[in-house]
Amino acid sequence: DYTLDGLPDLWVANYEKEAFALYRNDGEAQFLHISNDTGVTSIGSLFVGFGTVCADFDLDGDEDVFVVNGHVAYYSLNSPFRQKPLYLENRGGRFAQIQYDESSYLGQSHTGRGLALADFNDDGKLDLAVSNFSDPPAILRNTTQAEGNWIFVRLIGARSNRDAVGARLVLHTSSGDQARQVKGGGSYLSSGDLRVHWGIPEGVTVDSLTVYWPSGIQQEVKSLQLNATNLLEEPVSIGADLSSGNP
Repeated sequence: DYTLDGLPDLWVANYEKEAFALYRNDGEAQFLHISNDTGVTSIGSLFVGFGTVCADFDLDGDEDVFVVNGHVAYYSLNSPFRQKPLYLENRGGRFAQIQYDESSYLGQSHTGRGLALADFNDDGKLDLAVSNFSDPPAILRNTTQAEGNWIFVRLIGARSNRDAVGARLVLHTSSGDQARQVKGGGSYLSSGDLRVHWGIPEGVTVDSLTVYWPSGIQQEVKSLQLNATNLLEEPVSIGADLSSGNP
């Protein structure tokens, strides 16, 4: 949801000669190709994208994009076998490719394949786990100097599946709505932390959270704790208080 309108958008990592693509959800069951307008096209078409995730890495209230790349052919005429990962920072709806020093992992070329999100040290900033072809895996700790707050939500299903995979969550804040989903995958051969994460910039207040459970139940939660994991169980009784989030 890069536009903060509460609607999930689509991000596609592609093969060599096929540029990565971003599609905006217009709310009428259509997705509009807006790669040119958002700066995505400037990445070029030499990369072969594999694992990719969208998340608020810098806690500024919008989702950024991370992709690991690596070719499948050793002797491609157009792009190298080893390729650098890409971190695309969302800057008000346009994406900027962040450059890194060549001495760092992100400044070097790899044969990236799998990519998963997790907060390994529970500091509210999302870290990454990377698997590579013929290279060791890597754990990338998020060291961003972010001043914002954060929220984790962990859903426990009852009528829905236990992990609530397929649930949609919309966080209502003073700066707009932010949509997230509980996904069982979404990245190449990878699955990460099932907690749902939001960054909350300084000065932004959280109003409420709407949870659309896979079972069809809609739950409104009026109070969430900042800088903590909020555990929400799916209501099961007919008389459940859906406004408070308590079953």
